[in-house]
Amino acid sequence: MKKSYFLMSIVAFITFSCNPKPETIYKGKGTQAINESILRIENGLLPAGIIAGEPCKTFSIRDRMQYFDVPGLSIAVMKDHQIEWAKSYGVKEKGTNDSVTLNTMFQAASMSKPVTAMIALKLEEEKKINLEQDINQQLKTWHLPENEFTRQRAVTPGLLMLHLGGLNVPSFPGYSKYDSIPGVKDILNGTSPSNTEAVKVVLVPGSKWSYSGGGYTVLQLLMEEVSGKSFPKLMKDDLFDPLNLSNSTFEHNLTKKQQKSIAKAYKEDGKMVGGGYHIYPEKAAAGLWTTSMDYARMMIELEKSYLGEPGKIIRPETSRKMLKRYRGDMALGIVLKNNGDSLALAYGGWNEGYICDVYSYLKTGNGVVIMTNSNNGYMLIQEIYRSLATAYGWPYFKPATIKTVEVPSSVLSKYAGTFKALLEGNKEYTFDFVQKSDGLYFNDDGKSYKLYPVSETEFLVPDQDWRFKFPEKDILPDSVEFEIRFNSGTGKRIN
Repeated sequence: MKKSYFLMSIVAFITFSCNPKPETIYKGKGTQAINESILRIENGLLPAGIIAGEPCKTFSIRDRMQYFDVPGLSIAVMKDHQIEWAKSYGVKEKGTNDSVTLNTMFQAASMSKPVTAMIALKLEEEKKINLEQDINQQLKTWHLPENEFTRQRAVTPGLLMLHLGGLNVPSFPGYSKYDSIPGVKDILNGTSPSNTEAVKVVLVPGSKWSYSGGGYTVLQLLMEEVSGKSFPKLMKDDLFDPLNLSNSTFEHNLTKKQQKSIAKAYKEDGKMVGGGYHIYPEKAAAGLWTTSMDYARMMIELEKSYLGEPGKIIRPETSRKMLKRYRGDMALGIVLKNNGDSLALAYGGWNEGYICDVYSYLKTGNGVVIMTNSNNGYMLIQEIYRSLATAYGWPYFKPATIKTVEVPSSVLSKYAGTFKALLEGNKEYTFDFVQKSDGLYFNDDGKSYKLYPVSETEFLVPDQDWRFKFPEKDILPDSVEFEIRFNSGTGKRIN
């Protein structure tokens, strides 16, 4: 993006902590209108549901960062296929005044896949990759093991980009900076020091959508082989340099300057990831370091190419091939939401200590990239989406209006009690329901949340988007179904 399109200004503010820390802002044209938009969005975060008849409660970004325990945040807002404004919040590391800036790099996690797909398609333009040919006929130094599934249909690069290759290994845990880091073939073979199983075909290719970071690691090897370059150099030469993106890299051996520029990673319990962050040698699947502005510029390039502008990366016809629905909402390397004028590019990322998201309406060029350095970032991102949708009139993400019902006190008293559930990984989860004078409350992790009944057996926590359902109202329930914090299941009464 040419600098003449925009006015850059650096402004100091007070962040969510008690100490003054500078925030950095990038503003496009129409500074006064942008100032008003920023203030409206910053202070207009909304819950998933608004209770009918009650005042609409809004939050500020800084307050919600503190509430959700998210140390740092970077946001880039797009309008008309340009970055209208971008802003940073918080700190790179807790307990310091080292502020997040617009040059601070976050791990993009699975948002690495869409930009990987762009360059895979560029390699197809150059006739170095055939998306529809058996990948084993194109790989030179390693091959997917043949089995009863591959004998029915071959795995192709295109199927891998669509998560239709039938491969295993959905995601990767990453490695500590103090670990031995495996090479790509170690990862594919599942041999030491790899910490994941061997990548193999476990379903008939094309038969079922099954998310596979392992598939993108196979694609990574193919792209290195056909280009004759390491994956980081290929992406730098073919993507970052043509777009003048100086704060993006797929290298995991960061320079001293880059080490100083990154936001440190924080887990759900609020503790820093050991060593500050994990390394992801599975680069195509999860290894991108970038900023919200750099990532927004990559999406803008893709959108403009799709709409017919001569692209710096791939041709318009290639962009249209990429941004086509092949199975459900899945395009080549990215997800397409909605239809018509509301058609949108969407993808999210989750690495150890980072959560990020992109959502951009393809035809209007209105959207956002949000990056956080905490695994608590998801709910904050959703609240920011709702604020943006309300402020800019986006057709999606606006909060639902919830109509509540009256539930007799005698019924609520039956629901009070302690319940325990077994979550994924055999982790025990214990929670309480408490009846108070104004209704039923859910106690969890030292906090109390009021429950709003939408029926006599079903309750919501609107500002958290949580849901609870009891089996029936006339007897003392021995269980409750729940949906909270990416978990769903059934809790059994223990008291």
